[in-house]
Amino acid sequence: MLARKLFFAAIFGLLFAPTLHANLRAPIRIEHAAARLVAPKSSARVLGESLEFHCPEAYTGKHNYEKFEARVCKARVRYRIDSPGERLRLQFVFSGNANVVWRLADKMLQSQALATKPAAKTECRFCPESMQSIQTATQEFDFAKGESTLEIQYEQSLSYSESGHGYFSASKWQQSFTYELWPLAEWQWGDSVTADLTFTIAARSGFLGLGYKDDTMRCALEENEKSTELALAVAQVENDTRTATGRVALKKSPQRLRCWYAAG
Repeated sequence: MLARKLFFAAIFGLLFAPTLHANLRAPIRIEHAAARLVAPKSSARVLGESLEFHCPEAYTGKHNYEKFEARVCKARVRYRIDSPGERLRLQFVFSGNANVVWRLADKMLQSQALATKPAAKTECRFCPESMQSIQTATQEFDFAKGESTLEIQYEQSLSYSESGHGYFSASKWQQSFTYELWPLAEWQWGDSVTADLTFTIAARSGFLGLGYKDDTMRCALEENEKSTELALAVAQVENDTRTATGRVALKKSPQRLRCWYAAG
């Protein structure tokens, strides 16, 4: 009897040892640096800001660094600026893929993004080298006197946090992105400057293709080491897209927007 038990235990170990060993690892956490616009001092005035992030559906399944790297949010940021008329050299720093497209008035330019090691705190253990760098794009503009809109388009990498990982349970994933709202604080500011947010994710189909999964979408404002959740208006799914909107009152102090979502 004992010999039979030992025999079956040995067979179980041979069959399932690789799976059990794989599940002994620590939960995966990938934290990318926040995107930000870097600009020199200027007498221009910031009048307002808008941010759009159009993201892929909530991730489910096993960890896959190639898929993590390929999944990006299509981002577009606009700054309304009142300039006295001057030439400025701007830098955009982000974690993502491809180059940066800039638009000012009727002029559209593209900047090649150069990869550098991040100075900000990041985390991406066991990630491929291509996921462990940040991108910097530089462009010079002649701002005409008066009001104009500067637009920046780029691809934003997603950060990931794994939970529920175990021997017999599937991983659950929360994905997120961050954006620094305040780097133009040294410029002049208009009255009651705000940032309008549009945040979308691709909706996942429900059971048997009926309806949609109730995936979660949340955003928060981080400042002074505190996090305050934003009130988001989440609309009904339309064109297979779930959309959340919100507004942030900006301050001349460090403010970071963090948005995250997960499969419901």
